[in-house]
Amino acid sequence: MILNKEDLLIYTLAEKNDRYATSNVHITEKFTEVTNGHYAIRVFVSPKDDTKDLPVTKEHRPYKRKRFDAIIPREAIEKVFRSIPGNGTSPPILRNTWIGSKTDDERVEFLTTDLEVFNSISAKKSETRYPNLDKVIASSKLRRKAKTELGFNPQYMKVLCDFAIKLGLDQIKLSVYSEDKPMKLEGEKYGRKVLIILMPSRLKEGLNVLKKEKKEKPEPEEKTSEESTQRA
Repeated sequence: MILNKEDLLIYTLAEKNDRYATSNVHITEKFTEVTNGHYAIRVFVSPKDDTKDLPVTKEHRPYKRKRFDAIIPREAIEKVFRSIPGNGTSPPILRNTWIGSKTDDERVEFLTTDLEVFNSISAKKSETRYPNLDKVIASSKLRRKAKTELGFNPQYMKVLCDFAIKLGLDQIKLSVYSEDKPMKLEGEKYGRKVLIILMPSRLKEGLNVLKKEKKEKPEPEEKTSEESTQRA
C-alpha cells in the first residue's frame, strides 16, 4: 500500500490533544481521513500501484492485504511525514512511503527511503473507535448529485479566511444563492461588521451567456414618422 507525502499531510488538521478520535488519522487502502467533530476531510489514495518503482529487499517489503484499516495517532503520522525525503522538485519516488511487512493487528510499520537508506517507523494503532463517516455522508445526502456546483480556487478562499482571522471574527455566515451569482460572507466582532462578496470561478461564464442572450434578442423596430401620423 503506497501513500504519497500529500496523503499524510492531512495529519495537520487533526487535534493536538489526546481527546477521543479527533487526534487520530484514519488510514485505509482507499483514503486517509481526519475529523474534529465539526468538519471531516478525506483524501483519496491514488489507485495506481507504485510498489514496482520502489526499492524492495528481503527485510523491507510492502505489506499487501485486500483490506487495510488502521487508526494512527497524530504524533506518529507527523513523525512519518517528516521522515519522507524529497520536496516539490524531487522525483515522485522520493515522496512516497508504504506500509511495511511487519504490520500486524497492533502496530503498523511505515517505510521510507532515499534510495540508499531505509527508515522504518513502527506506530502503535490507536484503540479508539473512529466515527463512521460513510454513514454521515449517506445521511447528509452528500453522495447525490448536487443541484448547484460552484468552483473556487483554494488559495483564493484562503486569502479571505486569513483576512477574517486577522480581523478576529469568531464566525462567518455564508450565503449561497445560485451557481451564476456570487456568494456572500458576513461576520461581526464587537459591532464591527464585515461583508465579503465571493465570486465563483464560473461567474464569468455565466455573464458571457447572459451577454450572448442579450445580443441575440431582437430589438423592437422603430416606428416611422408616417406610421405614427396614421395612428394619430
